[in-house]
Amino acid sequence: MNTSVKIGKGIIIKNCRMIEIASKQIFARNFEEVVSDRLLLLFLVYENRMHGNSVSGNSFERQLKIQKLLFRIEEKMDHHEYKGLNYNFFRWSYGPFAREIYIDTEELVETKFLEVKNKELRLTEKGSKLIQRLLKFFKSDKELIEFYDRSIREFGEYDAEELMKIIKNYPSIEKMPIFKTKKGTPLLLKREELNSKRIFKIPSDLYEELIIQFNPDISQRLSKGLQSVKESPLRKFKPEIRK
Repeated sequence: MNTSVKIGKGIIIKNCRMIEIASKQIFARNFEEVVSDRLLLLFLVYENRMHGNSVSGNSFERQLKIQKLLFRIEEKMDHHEYKGLNYNFFRWSYGPFAREIYIDTEELVETKFLEVKNKELRLTEKGSKLIQRLLKFFKSDKELIEFYDRSIREFGEYDAEELMKIIKNYPSIEKMPIFKTKKGTPLLLKREELNSKRIFKIPSDLYEELIIQFNPDISQRLSKGLQSVKESPLRKFKPEIRK
């Protein structure tokens, strides 16, 4: 079924497929935003676990819970004009959905920062070490910690099905419950820097490190290169003697 949704000034999207295209073109994240989102997603998994909760179930249920938690955190950020998460949420069959979260989760698994163990999405040893190394950096942003803490205390204990029932009655930008809006309706779009009072910024040296580590292609090539060096026997150096 076609929908007609206005996005931005004078831009009307006629159907759900066009909305997906528009979200890529108009609201596409830059590299810095992708790195920030992936780091903040890892921090969510860590903090949620520290509160005694989990992101568990089958693949659909895990994705549903992580989507809803990130939606709630970004919604709080947006309300306080804080630019942290940069996901674009649209109304789909099971409530707010951001395609970028699915991509980020998959690639964080691929780069071995996340794993699924006993049906639970959790940090790997590599992911845990990264977040623990950066805890002081995260904790220094009291506003960020409050967004996470409040959202996790409100919703972290619920499973995917319970969360879906709660979120579906949330008001959308059309001032009606989310599940009464048309499929494809934009619910929450990434905040631009110009319209923000505060911005979550990753230090340049950390950004340069993460942009490599969070990229599956680069990460795999580095991993293979290191493995090759480990497996290759060292050649003995024989100096050339000139006669």
